[in-house]
Amino acid sequence: MSRFTFPGNLAAVDYSAFLSQHDLVYLAPAPDGIDGLPVGNGDLGAMVWTPSDHLHLQINKTDLWDDGPDGPFGSWGDAEEESNTMLRSAGALSLGHGLPIFDRLYLTDFAARLRLAEAEVEIRAASPFAKMSAEVFVSKSAGVLVVHYQDWTEEKLPRRIELSRWGTRSLPHWYQKVLRAVPLSLTATQAGCDAEHVWIRQPLRDMHFAVVARLDGPARPHRLHNRAAAFVSEPATEFEGTVCVAVVNSEEADDPLAAAMQRVDAAATQGHTALRQEHQRWWGGFWQASFVDLPPEQDYVENLWYLNSYHLASCCQGRYPPNHIYALWAWNRDVFPWIHYYHWNDQLHTWPVHASGHAELALPYYRYRRAMLEHAMEDARQAHNIEGALYTDVANRKGYQAAAEGILSHNLTPGPQIAADFWRHWQYTRDEGFLKEYAYPVIREVARFYTGVLKRREDGCYTV
Repeated sequence: MSRFTFPGNLAAVDYSAFLSQHDLVYLAPAPDGIDGLPVGNGDLGAMVWTPSDHLHLQINKTDLWDDGPDGPFGSWGDAEEESNTMLRSAGALSLGHGLPIFDRLYLTDFAARLRLAEAEVEIRAASPFAKMSAEVFVSKSAGVLVVHYQDWTEEKLPRRIELSRWGTRSLPHWYQKVLRAVPLSLTATQAGCDAEHVWIRQPLRDMHFAVVARLDGPARPHRLHNRAAAFVSEPATEFEGTVCVAVVNSEEADDPLAAAMQRVDAAATQGHTALRQEHQRWWGGFWQASFVDLPPEQDYVENLWYLNSYHLASCCQGRYPPNHIYALWAWNRDVFPWIHYYHWNDQLHTWPVHASGHAELALPYYRYRRAMLEHAMEDARQAHNIEGALYTDVANRKGYQAAAEGILSHNLTPGPQIAADFWRHWQYTRDEGFLKEYAYPVIREVARFYTGVLKRREDGCYTV
């Protein structure tokens, strides 16, 4: 691909044209979610891919927590393997007519493109018996996933747009430990519909959530079974429609189902064109906050810079920071290895954002670390009989820390690193509210703990 020519004036940059050279482009279908294309608004996200006979999206959110017991926890034992706090998937959305439109044996044309400037996935495919195109993005202002889908078939066929949820094992340690008990997230799933919506309601141990879809198109809602509902059209050779999907949990609204319905109804009233224009305006402002144009021999580094900037903006604007492995894009139902927050890994989400002009993307991480301060202070007292705050490597979403394998007694490095991260954010933003409410309390208590840990040697020097 030929390189964009930098005009020498940032105000004159055509960001859409410039960023197009960094788009992720597939010229063959991705039949498995591990190769899917990610979209997100910082809180709600989806992985998009193309099995042989339908367009498939797994939908995730930053805060669908299935909470284990309160208090310090074990992170490796059999008893904790599927009972510790973990994230759950919201569900899946599939669109199609049953024909193998994405089967490579039949394709006459295919392209899938993650358009960075517009933060959307575009897909088109053609075969002797069917054609399709789709646009997928997640609106920040409306808080909904948007899929605009159209196709043509050589004979009249019904279309099916299905919302489903199949809970599975989380496999926190991959396949090191596999428990045969029925996963908690597979039970009590309730699918439903009314004249305009289909939905899934899922209770977890402390929280419950709802996933609602609304279609602007020629199909009627049907409840299929406990775990799925769908919009099904009359047989036709052409179909076009826009699906909006919202996810709301019980920590956000007393009635998540009603709140999610209101969200998709408002999006449907706004319409696909207006939603897309507002979405592109937001991302246009995001990209103008920073700019990198490297020499041609460093194209690969420049590609990574823009792709990772997109990833961070797409997953670092929710109530909780992203997990270091899947972030918003777990793709295999509830499988989510390494379910906790790990300091050594999760800090990597915050390090680059200030240099790239996007300090706001670190705020979910700082809010989380500040919220766990009281637990860190209790751990300092319990494990060391010292006042102050002890931050270690492994913690869950409520800020309880792993107590196994000597972590609380020997893992003393993370606290000063976390305190330094707070200080760097203050240095960059000069936000006095952040300094007072977030940075100073953490820095103060970490410092108190380490003054208690320091020991004075006979030579007058202090050591840990």
